[in-house]
Amino acid sequence: MSSKSDIPPTLSLFGHLMEPIVSLLIRSGITHRAFTKLCKQIFVDVAAREYGIHGRDTNDTRIAMLTGIDRREVKRLKTRSAEDKPEQLGLQNQNRVTRLLSGWHQDPDFLDPEGRPMALQPKGSHPSFETLANRYGGDVTVSALLSEMIRGKVVTKNDDGSLVALQRYFIPSRHDLDALIRASSVIRDFSDLLVHNLYVAEPEKDVPYKFERTAINTRISPDQLPEFQAFMDKEGQAFLEAVDQWLTDHECRDPESPETLSLGAGVYFIDKDAKRNVVPVDRDE
Repeated sequence: MSSKSDIPPTLSLFGHLMEPIVSLLIRSGITHRAFTKLCKQIFVDVAAREYGIHGRDTNDTRIAMLTGIDRREVKRLKTRSAEDKPEQLGLQNQNRVTRLLSGWHQDPDFLDPEGRPMALQPKGSHPSFETLANRYGGDVTVSALLSEMIRGKVVTKNDDGSLVALQRYFIPSRHDLDALIRASSVIRDFSDLLVHNLYVAEPEKDVPYKFERTAINTRISPDQLPEFQAFMDKEGQAFLEAVDQWLTDHECRDPESPETLSLGAGVYFIDKDAKRNVVPVDRDE
């Protein structure tokens, strides 16, 4: 029987990394068996994509050696096509909603004399929600954006039919599939950054580290938590709005451009005693 001391130190570190992810999986109804099956596919996909020699595709034997998965199973898994369009679409819709809200709060064409976002009629001459969506909603339809924003409770409709912005940014509800898509995107983006800084970056070869910093103090009284939360909400949002404005100013305007990439930044809250705030899983949900 193996003991905890038999586990290699590196694997123990990854176990620590996986704890919040496993918590997310359990709360989403994902079993160990389903997760193991998914991991096997991901191991093969990553090994095939990233570990070829001299620019060639990774062959099945090398994948089997790297992953510990039987060569015949590797061949079977390589033939499966992973369908990720629904996730991409969900993220696209979320990004468009956030961008539209940012425009509603910053674009002078949609602000009242006090600098607040105007109440907008759904359709009609400028300013209207339709013209706002056409300016900031990209290729997502006006009706789809409005439905998503009302469902996400970031927009409400007055008795006269006009639309009012309730929030400056969009985060899906905790039980929404879109919320899970957003969470997976945040984890993926940050993990990609760490992999780059750990294994890819070589400043001496002009492959620089990507920016990643933290500010932590271990001697903060718990009664300071609400004040810090308010500070982060205000200053973090202000920083991200500045980033969003920079990205908007530098966005490629040519829809036929063959080469574009996704750029951005993230800000996150750190609370090492966060377990005290964990909400028990409702077994009746």
